[in-house]
Amino acid sequence: MENNVQKEEGISLMDIVRLLLSKIKLLILLVIIGGFIGGAFSVWQTKDVKYYGSQVRFYVNPENPTVSADGSGLNTSGSEYGVYGAYGEHIMDNMVKLLNEEAFAEEMLLRSQNTDNLPAGEDARVYNYLPMKNVWTSETEGALAAQLNTAIDAAIEPVKAIITAEEDMKTAQEEYLTAIEAYTIAMDKLDTEWGKAFGTGNSSFNEVKYSQLSDEDLAKYPDLVTAYGEASRKSSDMSMKLSAVNSSGIALSNAQKDAQKPRNEVLDLWGQTAKYQKSLSRFSSAVHFSFLLSSEDREDANKFARSFIYANISVFGEENQAFAKELLDIVKEVVPEYVEANMAIPSGYTGTNCQRISRRDAIRQTNSGYTRTQAIKSAFLMAVAVGVVACVAIIIVDRSDKRLRDCDVITREFHVPILGIVPTIEMNDASTTKKGAATKQNKEEK
Repeated sequence: MENNVQKEEGISLMDIVRLLLSKIKLLILLVIIGGFIGGAFSVWQTKDVKYYGSQVRFYVNPENPTVSADGSGLNTSGSEYGVYGAYGEHIMDNMVKLLNEEAFAEEMLLRSQNTDNLPAGEDARVYNYLPMKNVWTSETEGALAAQLNTAIDAAIEPVKAIITAEEDMKTAQEEYLTAIEAYTIAMDKLDTEWGKAFGTGNSSFNEVKYSQLSDEDLAKYPDLVTAYGEASRKSSDMSMKLSAVNSSGIALSNAQKDAQKPRNEVLDLWGQTAKYQKSLSRFSSAVHFSFLLSSEDREDANKFARSFIYANISVFGEENQAFAKELLDIVKEVVPEYVEANMAIPSGYTGTNCQRISRRDAIRQTNSGYTRTQAIKSAFLMAVAVGVVACVAIIIVDRSDKRLRDCDVITREFHVPILGIVPTIEMNDASTTKKGAATKQNKEEK
C-alpha cells in the first residue's frame, strides 16, 4: 500500500513561541551585546557634541514719558495696556522677522569689529555704521579693496553727521523730560495754592476761573500769582524743549537720508568680500529670535498684546565659546537700539522702549546630558533591532533544518500517529546493571 504523506510547510504562532523560548538564553545574550555595542558607538560619536549658548529676553512697550503721581520722578515706559504692552501679533511678527534677516546679522557683524587699535582721534562709533578699511579683503581682492576703501572715505563724514544728530536728539529728549518734570512740579504747587485760596474742594487749578479773577482777588493771593507765573514759564520752557526735540528729529532724519546712498555703496562692496559672506552666515545661524505667542492669544489676535522678544544663541563646539560670549554682548547692545529704531509707534506715544529683562543669561552648555541620553536611546534601539533580527534568524534556521529530532516533530509534520518507540539502550549502562544484579544474587544464595 502506498502512503502519500505530505509535509506541512506552514508554522503556527505557538510553534514560533516555543522555538524562541527554547532559545531565550541566546536571545538575551544577543540583545545585551547589541545594546552595549549601540551605546558604546553612540558615546564615541557624541562625546564631543557640545552646544554653547544662552537666551536673552527683552520687554518691549510703547514709550510715553509721564511724571509719577507724587511728582517724584519720571516714568519713561508708561502704557495704557499695562504689562501686556501695546503691540499686536502682526507688529511683533514683522519685528522678529527683521531681527532674523541678514540686515540685522549685518548690524551685529559691524559691531563685532575690533576698534581697539584705531588711530588717535578717530571716532570708533563710525564703525557701527561702516566696515573698517583693510580688514575685510584679502590679497586676491586688491581691486575690490581699493574700491571699498574709497567708498568708506566718502561715507565717513555723512555718518559722522548721523552721530552728531543722534547726540543732539538724545540731549533734546533729556532736556524735554527734565522740562516735563519741572512743569509737573510747578503745576502741583499751583494746585496747592489754588486749594488754599478757594478751598480743598477746588484744589485743581482752573485756567478759565483764574482769568476771571479781579485785580483785588489777585492781590489777596500773591502766592497763587507767583505759582501761576512759575507754571506759565515752565509750560513755555516745556514747549520750547518739545520743539527742540522735533527739530532734532528732523535733523536726524535728514542726516540719515544724506548718508543712505554713500553708506549703501559701502555695504554693497563690503557684501562682495569673501570674509563678509562667511562671517555673516556664522552670525545669522548662531542666533534666532522669537516672540511670545500663547495658545489663548491665537483665539483672538487682539485680546492680548505681545511684549516679549527672545534671542536664542547657540553655537557648536567648545572652541566657539569665545564667539558665543562675543555674540551675547553684541545682542544685549544692538537689539534694544534696533527695535527702538524700527518698531512702529502707536498713536499717542513718543517712541518704543526695549529693555533687557534677563539677568542670568551667561553662556553655558545648552545640551548637558546629551551624550548620556543619546547613548541610552541608541542602546535601546540597537537592542531591539538585534533582538528582532535574532528572532527572525532563529526561525529561518529552524525552518530550513529538515531533520526530525523527536516524536512530537514527526506527529506535527506528517500528521500520523506513533504506534511505538524503540528505546535506545546504552551498552555500558546495561553491563553495569547485569553485573550488579549477579552480585546481589550470589550474596543471597550464601
